[in-house]
Amino acid sequence: MNESTSGQELQTIVGETIKVDDRKIRPALKPVNGLVAIFDALGAKNYSEEEIFRFLDSRDVVLENLAERARAGKIDQARLQFFTFGDTIVIVYRAVSDVSFSDLFEFGLRMRAFMLHSLTNQILFRGAISIGRLFVVDDKTNTVMGPAVSDAADWYDKADWIGIQTTPHATMYIDAKLSRLGRKLHQTFVPYDVPMKTGGTLRVLAINWPRAFFVRGLRPSRKYSGRAMLLSNLAGHAAPRGTEAKYFNAIAYFDHVVMTQELPRPRKRRDKLTPTD
Repeated sequence: MNESTSGQELQTIVGETIKVDDRKIRPALKPVNGLVAIFDALGAKNYSEEEIFRFLDSRDVVLENLAERARAGKIDQARLQFFTFGDTIVIVYRAVSDVSFSDLFEFGLRMRAFMLHSLTNQILFRGAISIGRLFVVDDKTNTVMGPAVSDAADWYDKADWIGIQTTPHATMYIDAKLSRLGRKLHQTFVPYDVPMKTGGTLRVLAINWPRAFFVRGLRPSRKYSGRAMLLSNLAGHAAPRGTEAKYFNAIAYFDHVVMTQELPRPRKRRDKLTPTD
C-alpha cells in the first residue's frame, strides 16, 4: 500500500466512517464500544513475488497465534475479530459495555504478543490503536465501520518506527481511566514520545512489545539476550536509504523499555493483572 495514499485507501475500504449518519445505519446493526488496531506491513509495496507469498504465510501464522490464545480461553473468542486488506490488518475487540481496565490489559497482552510473533516471522508492522464506537462489525462481508475505525485509520501509518501506539484520543481515554482507578498498565502500555514521519514526536502510549522478549512462554529463545534476538530479526530485512530511522527508532524504544523497567527482572514470573504491577 503506497504510504502517501494508504490512509485514504484504507478508509475507502472500510467505509467512509467519518461521514456515517446514525440514522442511515440499519436498526439491526447496533453500535458497540471496543478497541480497534490497524497495522500495515512496512516495505510491502516493494515485495517480490516470493516475498509476497512468504508474507501471506507469515501473516496467517501470526493471526493463528492470536486466534489460538482466544480459543484457549485467554479472551472471549466471540469478541475478537480480524479483517485483512492486502498488507493491512484490522483487529477488533468488542467490549461488553464501556472499554474496561480488564479489556485494556487483555487487549494489550494480545498486541504485544502479536508484535513479537510478527517480528519472529519476519513481518515489520506499524499501527495504531483506537477506542470508541463501532457501527458495523461483519466478518461475512469483511466490513468494519465506526468512529473508532476512522480514528485508527487516521493514525496507523503516521509513526516513523516499527511498533504500535495509541491514537491521541485513545491515549486520553486510557489516562483518564487509569487516573480514576489509581492503577497502572506498564506491562502492556508505555508512555513514550513516538517519532512521527512529519518530524518531531507525539507523547502517546505504546504497546510494550519489548517486554515480550523477556516473558516466559513468549520469548523465542533462552540462548540469546532479548536485544540480540531483536537485532537478529531486524537484520533479516533490507533497510533502503530513507527507511533506516524506522529500525533505529524501534531499537531506541526497546532500549528505553529495558532500562526504565529494569528488564530482565531478577525474579522470573508470569505477568498478572494486579492494581500496581
